[in-house]
Amino acid sequence: MGVRMILHKLHWAVFGVGAALLVAGVVGAARSWNDRGVLIIVGAGLVCLLLALVAHRLIGVTIGKKVGFTLSQEVAQDLRVTGIAGAAATYSFIHTQLAGARELSGVKVKLQDQVVAMVNARAFAEPVDEAEVDRILTSGSPAARVLVFGLLQADPALATMDRLKGGILNSKSGNEQYQALVAVDKHWSAFTPEQQQQLKDWIQEAPYVSEDKDRRELAAKILADDVVATGPGVSPGR
Repeated sequence: MGVRMILHKLHWAVFGVGAALLVAGVVGAARSWNDRGVLIIVGAGLVCLLLALVAHRLIGVTIGKKVGFTLSQEVAQDLRVTGIAGAAATYSFIHTQLAGARELSGVKVKLQDQVVAMVNARAFAEPVDEAEVDRILTSGSPAARVLVFGLLQADPALATMDRLKGGILNSKSGNEQYQALVAVDKHWSAFTPEQQQQLKDWIQEAPYVSEDKDRRELAAKILADDVVATGPGVSPGR
């Protein structure tokens, strides 16, 4: 029996084990257990949870120093709908489950970025059309909006000034703003001098940029010697 079939049959068992490990890791972090041990427990729990959540989309699993997933051809062909929706659900799950554990914020960010990178890689092979991108940016969930900027990073044709402006100035989450900045940085040489200056102006006007180390450093790289302005309010975080 293949790994995919086993995961189908043991779906809830795998999910239960993952949830238990995740709870144990959070408790361990609160009680100051060894940091390495906590990360191992939490990592194993999240692997179980993610396996349970996406088992129906896997055709292969490799377990060694790293855990790898192979998506089915059906998912690759249906990326515009199922792929984004499934990735957004996984992203939301990670963000929600780890949002309250400060000790695990680094783990949360890394896992979220892995989901964005996965979408980025799939987008490069099977781009989402502009109408779908605009629909998500207009009415999509905060998680889906983050993933759209992963698409923009992979496809320079999608990285228009209006979309980047929305991610920089009107993001729904800290990670959306960060991923928008990544898209700006990645495609910087493709912008005209006038567009580059406009992007710098928006970054200087943007709220929250200086409240997060990753965003602050990336903004500083884009702005070079310019000073990043601090917006009002509290950073939404990543």
